[in-house]
Amino acid sequence: MNRANHLDISDNGSARARSMTTLGDALSNVAEYAEAEHQYRKALKICEAQSSLDCSVLVSVLNSLATLLTDCNELDEAQQYYERSIATQRRSADPDPVLMATTLGYLANVARLRLDYTRAEILYKQALTITRQTCGSNHIETAKGLNNLAILLSEKGDDVVAEALFRRALTVFDKACGVESYGSQCVHMNMARTFINLGDYKQAEKLARKVLKWRGESLATNHPDLGYVKQLLGDVYSAKQEFKRAETMYQMAFLELSDALGIDHPASQYALSRLNELVALRE
Repeated sequence: MNRANHLDISDNGSARARSMTTLGDALSNVAEYAEAEHQYRKALKICEAQSSLDCSVLVSVLNSLATLLTDCNELDEAQQYYERSIATQRRSADPDPVLMATTLGYLANVARLRLDYTRAEILYKQALTITRQTCGSNHIETAKGLNNLAILLSEKGDDVVAEALFRRALTVFDKACGVESYGSQCVHMNMARTFINLGDYKQAEKLARKVLKWRGESLATNHPDLGYVKQLLGDVYSAKQEFKRAETMYQMAFLELSDALGIDHPASQYALSRLNELVALRE
């Protein structure tokens, strides 16, 4: 038994870690976050127990776990794992530049969520430079970089430049992946927020409704991505001062997001706070 266990780690560690990470990704995609985290942490233990493990396996585990932690607002731990992933890649004899750019983008997301816009912009631009040089301007990895940088610029108030970057990203996603692809959906949602900032509520609602239709046809009813779209629609209607419709959307968003992510998650708390504001206004 001991010999079998020993072989399971030393000889098949890479395969087991990859399998657990793949399972974790699948669980995360259907909002089974607790079990996904369990799979990622088991995979990480296997990686740490095997010094000769392919570094690409360790990087995959670290990035998947850090992404989940980011989604759950565990930003300190997420940053640590992303930085560990970057350090691991830099030590590699044959680093993958696209993977490095992706990880830099993930780390930038954490900085943006912390409102550290200076660091986030530096990291996003580093990632975008790498993908442009490696993949070209019309590659989906470059489109992801454009989308990320545009989100940051919109949050900083530079919505005109952000809109232009979103449109460039959307052109690439639509051509490479299809108009209903997940990448295109994300850009539509981000553009909708920019249109709210610009006061173009009609266009914002149109984009959000389009994404809600697509996601409603492809996702489980308890998936948080549906809640995010309804939260966005709540913001649109609130900006339009259509408070009854906004209240309905925030209520649905809160129920779906709190069920999938927990009541203490920032997305759940945002929907709840907006809902409470409208209820108080009505009373």
